Amino acid sequence: MCRGIALCFEVIVMQRRDAPAGEPQHDIGDLIRALGSDDPGIRRNAALDLGIAGEWRATKPLIVALADPAQPVREAAANALVAIGTPAVEPLIDLIDRPEASTEYEQHGGVSREGPTQIDLLGGPEGIPPEKRTLQHRILAQHDLFAGPEGVREHRALVHEAGGGDTARRAYAAAILGEVADPRAEEPLTRALSDDDPIVRKAAGNALVKYHEKRGEVASAPPSW
Repeated sequence: MCRGIALCFEVIVMQRRDAPAGEPQHDIGDLIRALGSDDPGIRRNAALDLGIAGEWRATKPLIVALADPAQPVREAAANALVAIGTPAVEPLIDLIDRPEASTEYEQHGGVSREGPTQIDLLGGPEGIPPEKRTLQHRILAQHDLFAGPEGVREHRALVHEAGGGDTARRAYAAAILGEVADPRAEEPLTRALSDDDPIVRKAAGNALVKYHEKRGEVASAPPSW
């Protein structure tokens, strides 16, 4: 069982398909705009459809979605980038080699990253908007403190496990490169075994195992992550 953020994800086999007669075809631009919807279900479906289309123009918006607040959206974006394949390799390598490159993919507008407010909480569980239920908070909120020491411990464990948006994006980038198994990815993934971020290091180690598996090779030595 995989733990942590972006260390593994279930790869969905995507096949290109033409829309049946009478079914409207989604414009690529519409799908990319849908990645900014407030509804995580719409964002997830848009990412999956972009993967089915194998549309290289969606590479950057999908990399943005690798740090989406909703895990199903992150996983759908990762699968879509695997399906896009070669055109996504260089930007993903750049993320691995240059941690600061992640800031170029920050989400601006569209997706709400604000956690539940006091007003939401006063309404009980039903009062929390669906898009806020999957968010993971980096700052201790008043409702964590209301739960006492257990609430504080749960919050800290959650933040430790999830990492920040940059970590998520870079760790997913490593996992995707392992799945695509392009020869250009081997050296960057090997360098990432010494990354400052332990989650990225572990993702790179897992990705190298997958890379050699996909290429029918046996690694000379187990990755030292």
